[in-house]
Amino acid sequence: MNKNTLTAILMGFVICLGIVVIVLSVKLSIRPKAEPEPDLSSASNVFVDDTNPTDTPTPEMTPEPTPTPEPTTVTVMMVRTTTSVNVRAEPSANGTKLGTVVKGSEFPMIEEVGEADNKWTKIQYDGGEAYIKSSYLEQFEKEVEAAPTTPTPEDGEGADQPEGGGEPAQ
Repeated sequence: MNKNTLTAILMGFVICLGIVVIVLSVKLSIRPKAEPEPDLSSASNVFVDDTNPTDTPTPEMTPEPTPTPEPTTVTVMMVRTTTSVNVRAEPSANGTKLGTVVKGSEFPMIEEVGEADNKWTKIQYDGGEAYIKSSYLEQFEKEVEAAPTTPTPEDGEGADQPEGGGEPAQ
């Protein structure tokens, strides 16, 4: 296998792993809170008649099931490389090179920085943040599965949203 094929396979794995981490983070952050069990040890008006337990059946208390929220999708802004391109630690051609990605690599977009003729896009890359020159990217939206949020007084509404070959470009 050549180096570009291995890089493409590794990047595909990293992207899939990143999406799984995002989805799990969203699902765990919006998990319904369990209600505490009532403390009956301090109840002063509890009467227990154990003279003939077979005369009156004791009703069984079954907790009401909590509704499970249906999964929904969230739109995430993504970028795709249009050529093989370098990934940098800073938004500059002189920034530290973190790696090179092949044409067609996809990343969650964070924001665009810079001036009109020198724009860079901040992306989620390899567990952190990095930059790619914007002229080598195309933006698109991607639907990812996420559990719906239920507004509560303590946390408000909504959920956090997150996510070739040849010579590499800057």
